[in-house]
Amino acid sequence: MTEEQQGKKTEASANEAWQEVGQRFQTLGESLAAAFKSTWENEEPQTQWEKVRADMEATANDIGRAAKETAATEEAQKAKAEAYKTAEAAQQAGQEVMDDVKPHLLAAFRKIRTELDKAIEGMEKSETEEAPTDSTQE
Repeated sequence: MTEEQQGKKTEASANEAWQEVGQRFQTLGESLAAAFKSTWENEEPQTQWEKVRADMEATANDIGRAAKETAATEEAQKAKAEAYKTAEAAQQAGQEVMDDVKPHLLAAFRKIRTELDKAIEGMEKSETEEAPTDSTQE
Protein backbone atom coordinates (compact mmCIF):
# COMPACT_ATOMS: atom_id res chain seq x y z
CA MET A 1 0.00 0.00 0.00
CA THR A 2 1.42 3.36 -0.99
CA GLU A 3 1.78 6.21 1.46
CA GLU A 4 -0.93 8.14 -0.42
CA GLN A 5 -3.36 5.19 -0.20
CA GLN A 6 -2.62 4.79 3.48
CA GLY A 7 -3.18 8.53 4.02
CA LYS A 8 -6.55 8.35 2.25
CA LYS A 9 -7.52 5.28 4.30
CA THR A 10 -6.54 7.07 7.52
CA GLU A 11 -8.48 10.17 6.45
CA ALA A 12 -11.57 8.08 5.65
CA SER A 13 -11.27 6.34 9.00
CA ALA A 14 -10.97 9.70 10.77
CA ASN A 15 -14.04 11.01 8.91
CA GLU A 16 -16.04 7.95 9.95
CA ALA A 17 -14.91 8.41 13.55
CA TRP A 18 -15.97 12.07 13.56
CA GLN A 19 -19.33 11.16 12.00
CA GLU A 20 -19.85 8.67 14.82
CA VAL A 21 -18.88 11.35 17.36
CA GLY A 22 -21.44 13.68 15.79
CA GLN A 23 -24.13 11.01 15.95
CA ARG A 24 -23.30 10.31 19.57
CA PHE A 25 -23.49 14.01 20.43
CA GLN A 26 -26.90 14.12 18.75
CA THR A 27 -28.02 11.14 20.83
CA LEU A 28 -26.55 12.78 23.92
CA GLY A 29 -28.48 15.96 23.18
CA GLU A 30 -31.71 14.01 22.79
CA SER A 31 -31.04 12.14 26.04
CA LEU A 32 -30.27 15.37 27.86
CA ALA A 33 -33.47 16.95 26.60
CA ALA A 34 -35.47 13.95 27.80
CA ALA A 35 -33.66 13.98 31.16
CA PHE A 36 -34.27 17.70 31.65
CA LYS A 37 -37.95 17.28 30.82
CA SER A 38 -38.27 14.29 33.13
CA THR A 39 -36.41 16.06 35.93
CA TRP A 40 -38.54 19.18 35.58
CA GLU A 41 -41.69 17.13 35.88
CA ASN A 42 -40.36 15.01 38.80
CA GLU A 43 -41.32 15.68 42.40
CA GLU A 44 -37.69 15.47 43.56
CA PRO A 45 -36.01 17.92 41.18
CA GLN A 46 -33.05 18.84 43.39
CA THR A 47 -31.84 15.25 43.67
CA GLN A 48 -32.31 14.70 39.96
CA TRP A 49 -30.52 17.93 39.07
CA GLU A 50 -27.56 16.94 41.23
CA LYS A 51 -27.37 13.58 39.44
CA VAL A 52 -27.57 15.27 36.03
CA ARG A 53 -24.88 17.76 37.06
CA ALA A 54 -22.61 14.98 38.34
CA ASP A 55 -23.14 12.92 35.17
CA MET A 56 -22.42 15.93 32.94
CA GLU A 57 -19.30 16.72 34.95
CA ALA A 58 -18.10 13.11 34.60
CA THR A 59 -18.76 13.23 30.86
CA ALA A 60 -16.84 16.50 30.51
CA ASN A 61 -13.95 14.99 32.48
CA ASP A 62 -13.97 11.89 30.27
CA ILE A 63 -13.92 14.03 27.12
CA GLY A 64 -11.10 16.16 28.53
CA ARG A 65 -9.08 13.10 29.48
CA ALA A 66 -9.61 11.51 26.06
CA ALA A 67 -8.56 14.75 24.34
CA LYS A 68 -5.40 14.96 26.45
CA GLU A 69 -4.55 11.31 25.81
CA THR A 70 -5.14 11.73 22.08
CA ALA A 71 -3.08 14.92 21.95
CA ALA A 72 -0.23 13.13 23.70
CA THR A 73 0.02 10.36 21.10
CA GLU A 74 2.95 10.30 18.73
CA GLU A 75 0.62 10.64 15.73
CA ALA A 76 -1.02 13.74 17.21
CA GLN A 77 2.38 15.28 17.93
CA LYS A 78 3.50 14.56 14.36
CA ALA A 79 0.27 16.02 12.97
CA LYS A 80 0.71 19.11 15.14
CA ALA A 81 4.31 19.54 14.00
CA GLU A 82 3.26 19.12 10.36
CA ALA A 83 0.46 21.63 10.82
CA TYR A 84 2.92 24.16 12.23
CA LYS A 85 5.35 23.51 9.37
CA THR A 86 2.55 23.94 6.84
CA ALA A 87 1.36 27.15 8.49
CA GLU A 88 4.90 28.54 8.55
CA ALA A 89 5.44 27.59 4.91
CA ALA A 90 2.14 29.20 3.92
CA GLN A 91 3.01 32.34 5.84
CA GLN A 92 6.44 32.49 4.20
CA ALA A 93 4.95 31.92 0.74
CA GLY A 94 2.35 34.61 1.39
CA GLN A 95 5.04 37.06 2.44
CA GLU A 96 7.11 36.26 -0.65
CA VAL A 97 4.09 36.80 -2.90
CA MET A 98 3.35 40.09 -1.16
CA ASP A 99 6.97 41.18 -1.54
CA ASP A 100 6.83 40.34 -5.26
CA VAL A 101 3.45 41.98 -5.87
CA LYS A 102 3.83 45.07 -3.69
CA PRO A 103 5.86 47.19 -6.16
CA HIS A 104 3.38 46.37 -8.92
CA LEU A 105 0.42 47.25 -6.72
CA LEU A 106 2.03 50.52 -5.68
CA ALA A 107 2.67 51.45 -9.30
CA ALA A 108 -0.91 50.56 -10.25
CA PHE A 109 -2.34 52.57 -7.34
CA ARG A 110 -0.16 55.56 -8.23
CA LYS A 111 -1.38 55.36 -11.82
CA ILE A 112 -4.98 55.17 -10.63
CA ARG A 113 -4.42 58.15 -8.35
CA THR A 114 -2.94 60.17 -11.22
CA GLU A 115 -5.84 59.27 -13.50
CA LEU A 116 -8.37 60.11 -10.78
CA ASP A 117 -6.67 63.46 -10.16
CA LYS A 118 -6.89 64.21 -13.88
CA ALA A 119 -10.56 63.21 -13.96
CA ILE A 120 -11.33 65.37 -10.92
CA GLU A 121 -9.51 68.36 -12.44
CA GLY A 122 -11.42 67.90 -15.68
CA MET A 123 -14.76 67.68 -13.89
CA GLU A 124 -13.96 70.73 -11.77
CA LYS A 125 -12.89 72.66 -14.87
CA SER A 126 -16.03 71.74 -16.81
CA GLU A 127 -18.15 72.56 -13.79
CA THR A 128 -16.71 76.06 -13.53
CA GLU A 129 -17.08 76.59 -17.30
CA GLU A 130 -20.71 75.45 -17.24
CA ALA A 131 -21.65 77.50 -14.16
CA PRO A 132 -23.85 80.42 -15.20
CA THR A 133 -22.47 83.87 -14.55
CA ASP A 134 -24.50 86.59 -12.88
CA SER A 135 -24.95 88.50 -16.18
CA THR A 136 -26.30 85.37 -17.93
CA GLN A 137 -28.97 84.82 -15.32
CA GLU A 138 -30.67 88.17 -15.92
